[in-house]
Amino acid sequence: MCDVSVANVMIEPDHRSELHSQMLFGDLAFELGEKSGSWVKIKLDWDNYEGWILESQLSIINHAEEVEKPTQICNIGINLLTYHNQIIQLCPGTFLPIHLSSQLIQGDLFQLSQIKSDQNFIQTILSSFLQVPYVWGGISPAGIDCSGLSQILYRFLGIRLPHYASEQMEFGEILDFIQMAECGDLAFFENSEGEIKHVGVMLNAHEIIHASESNGRVMIDSIDQEGIINKITSKRTHHLRVIKRLL
Repeated sequence: MCDVSVANVMIEPDHRSELHSQMLFGDLAFELGEKSGSWVKIKLDWDNYEGWILESQLSIINHAEEVEKPTQICNIGINLLTYHNQIIQLCPGTFLPIHLSSQLIQGDLFQLSQIKSDQNFIQTILSSFLQVPYVWGGISPAGIDCSGLSQILYRFLGIRLPHYASEQMEFGEILDFIQMAECGDLAFFENSEGEIKHVGVMLNAHEIIHASESNGRVMIDSIDQEGIINKITSKRTHHLRVIKRLL
């Protein structure tokens, strides 16, 4: 189990390696039996990705805790938890098992069973990530990438998405026209070779929120049937392939 607020999962056992994804406090992983210095190779329970993490950022849990399904998720804002006599600030989207919920000393928890995927709820979650810096592989308010934003949104909605945009595109139903788009739909974008390299979350039929290298952060831009148009520069930045509805 991840026992820090957010932990980096790297491609190789080296801080200079590429960031593959991240784990939030309480997320589960399975050790794959490979170690390299301070690093251990794991397989993430959430999306089955494999990578390397500092062994010191994991704690071994017993079987009873492992099978306990989380019933609560940390809301946006500041969430503070007392854990092993230390105070940890938890990221939005952190699942909190029932046996730890009594140790939350500040913050707000949603009951997963009571979350409804209405557009106001989705907009509130997405708005909380506006201006968060772009960081490849990130899923936290300290830094997030395009597919990390869609992954963390659907984590709130109880849907397990992989981290890569090309794999997220395998989910949902295709919308025939952009005019049909609603808040929460995912838009996927291709490069000149036809590869899916970007994803954003539709706010309505003409606006999209996304984390991009070109913006350097999470921003709201315009979108039409051809792709994204940067609201500041008026330049087209991404070519639209498809819009899909997962809810």
